[in-house]
Amino acid sequence: MQRELEPGRRSIRKYKYSSDVHRGITSHGISVNDKKARERASLAHLYDPAAFLIEDAERPDFVLRKSAADRPFGVEVTELYDSEIAARLERIPQYPIDLMGGGSFRHKEDLESLVVDDVVFTSPDGQRRTSGRAVGRTPPPFADYITKLEERIRDKNSRAIAYRADLRHVNLVIVDRANRFWSAKPEHLYGLLFTETLRTVVARAPFREIYFIVQIESKRLVYVPLRMYLLVSLVSQFESALALHSPSFPLPCRSGLLRCLHSYLHVVGIQSELLEAESGYELFMGNSGVQWGDVGNLVVHDYADATPEGRRVSGCEMGPWSEPSFDNTFKDYRLANTFVLTVAFDVPRSAA
Repeated sequence: MQRELEPGRRSIRKYKYSSDVHRGITSHGISVNDKKARERASLAHLYDPAAFLIEDAERPDFVLRKSAADRPFGVEVTELYDSEIAARLERIPQYPIDLMGGGSFRHKEDLESLVVDDVVFTSPDGQRRTSGRAVGRTPPPFADYITKLEERIRDKNSRAIAYRADLRHVNLVIVDRANRFWSAKPEHLYGLLFTETLRTVVARAPFREIYFIVQIESKRLVYVPLRMYLLVSLVSQFESALALHSPSFPLPCRSGLLRCLHSYLHVVGIQSELLEAESGYELFMGNSGVQWGDVGNLVVHDYADATPEGRRVSGCEMGPWSEPSFDNTFKDYRLANTFVLTVAFDVPRSAA
């Protein structure tokens, strides 16, 4: 008899676990050739194959250049699931169908966590009911997924030392496969993503930019430049944190504050560059530069793997930002105040 599936129900007595080894399959159940094809498809979300010379490689996964005469840069690609179970369900061909037909579980963890049962699907208006089989699971808490994102970036950071030495720089592309942001709007992304731990691993990453590709607003596929997000948040919050820490300190103009922020980043070991242009200072981190506009607006430049032109200058002399206590004040200010960034970048339709 068919039943409506209740949360936590499990019907596994007629199923079994198989430890058979599948040749040519990685730990997630995807062939090596298919893995490269998936990486290439992910790369195309950001880099048009018609606009770049692209070389398949390892360490990093791809080497790109605009023309044969250009010095190349690299791109490392990775996919992020919320669990190994989710990865197997998506990447092993026919696995969910096999399970619904009485086939074997591929891993002991699947046997313990997956629900396979007869179910009744009901339309939102309650008028239509369709029976069938389903494979279900309870996803881990959202915070655990962000921890996985932090761990993945940290792991990639540690491996970057082995990348080719002739590259200008390397970007990291992380493709979200957990679909945990499907209801989010652009203004939610910074708050959902940026824990203090994520800030640290992104700030200290050797990658020029870290792109997080994610689906939001049900069907909108976007990419989030994490180092750009971090840079904008630093510039936006630095002035208020400095005023909180040292109320009597005479604040310089906003362009001058960029020099002070550059000095602070140097003190805490975060790499940045300061450029001097006719319109004032521009603080540069990764692919992005920021400067204050004429009407007090923050202007963000995306240099898209190019080297920005301008005279590099040093930061300010020592000031309150050099004191160890300022770092704690800055952290307390971030935790006490909500920062909202209302931008996300659409993946080109041709790549989606």
